[in-house]
Amino acid sequence: MTLKAFLFLFAVTVVVVVSSAFIAERLLAPGFERGIVIAVLSSLVVFPAARWAEYRGWIKGTWSPGGDMRKAADKARAEKAAAEAAARESAEPPAAGAQSGPVASDPAPVIHAPADATRQAGRTPSSGDPR
Repeated sequence: MTLKAFLFLFAVTVVVVVSSAFIAERLLAPGFERGIVIAVLSSLVVFPAARWAEYRGWIKGTWSPGGDMRKAADKARAEKAAAEAAARESAEPPAAGAQSGPVASDPAPVIHAPADATRQAGRTPSSGDPR
């Protein structure tokens, strides 16, 4: 959705809800029925306005009731991951003498920030006490 579509639908929604509330206030007593009338009147205007914005190209995408497109995308993603895992398993293992990664005896690199870096940034080290 573009910014133009958002602003258009925002303005249409505000105007329609205020107008339908004004109409429903004149016709119905306060309560659930008034809220339903406001919702129905608003949807009768906002939905076609959104379809018009989609026709203009301000809103793009597809709608899938029940999430059918999302489920299909998730299934395709899972199949791709399974195929990649199978490809990794079928790859030849490295030779016995070859080193494939870091050795357990290698120390992990430790990065320490200089103590004066926090002071230069205008912060002081905390004692950890929240009081």
